[in-house]
Amino acid sequence: MPKKEIVLLEEAVSLLRVIAKQSPVIKPVSSKDGRFVRNADGTVTDNLLHLIWYPTLPEKMNWQRAKEECEKIGCRLPTRKELESLVDITRYNPAIDKEIFPDTKTDDWYWTGDSVAGSPGNAWCVGFRSGCVNGWNKDYGSYVRPCRSSQ
Repeated sequence: MPKKEIVLLEEAVSLLRVIAKQSPVIKPVSSKDGRFVRNADGTVTDNLLHLIWYPTLPEKMNWQRAKEECEKIGCRLPTRKELESLVDITRYNPAIDKEIFPDTKTDDWYWTGDSVAGSPGNAWCVGFRSGCVNGWNKDYGSYVRPCRSSQ
């Protein structure tokens, strides 16, 4: 394995350890409809979109740094549609299943990887207090929930 890949792998393991220390012991659990499976390592398997969702990263960051941090752990920012699909419109504060996504923050936005058309300085964000979607300045700090393909 090339040295660069080893360093990236070590950084990813280190970040996952930081996330794991912030989270309580996680018992695997499935959503009622079977779409989501929360795994013992804190990730969530999304059987509909064939994604692995990672826990919320430990700090808010601007959009460019969010992309870079996701890449370090072999992930990416979700698309607007992917992140918006986590919103549960039958819930409020949080508008997400807390049993599956217990670390979800509701006091600010979560970045997507999608820029706002016609406004390249903004990216789409999802807020899990009420499930709103909004364009947000890429220089602002927001939360990050990385994802990657499960296939």
